[in-house]
Amino acid sequence: MKRIRKIAENTIMALFMFSLILFVSCNEDDDSIKKINLIEIDSVYNCSQSLLKPKNDFEELLLIQNLSFFNSNIDNGCEDLIDFEKYDLIVLKLYKTPEEYSLIRGGDGRFDLTVYLSRKEEEIESKIYGFLIEKDILEENPKINISYRY
Repeated sequence: MKRIRKIAENTIMALFMFSLILFVSCNEDDDSIKKINLIEIDSVYNCSQSLLKPKNDFEELLLIQNLSFFNSNIDNGCEDLIDFEKYDLIVLKLYKTPEEYSLIRGGDGRFDLTVYLSRKEEEIESKIYGFLIEKDILEENPKINISYRY
């Protein structure tokens, strides 16, 4: 009988320790993978996507983290509206209409932006899209990898 009781106590202790390890390893403050909220610029500010006109050509992504960089790279934009103390701005150049976006911070500090494109549409002339991200989520000049899915 003592042996059965000892086995039961050991089993309960092992389950408790396992649960504790899981709880500690899933703490939100660690470097685990996290989805980051992207906010379309025109949903926060009265600033249409069409007002974001880059002064220079860029490949596919332009990260703007302050007003000075915004003024150097965007013409006829919403510089008086965007609060760069509160948000960073991601400007994307796309050739198909996006249906959804997902920005993930990996455990190693890298950022992966996935753009889900419409299958129904043929390629269009490039169009500019702007997204806000709460300040201090991205470090200064982070590496953002972009992938496209249909």
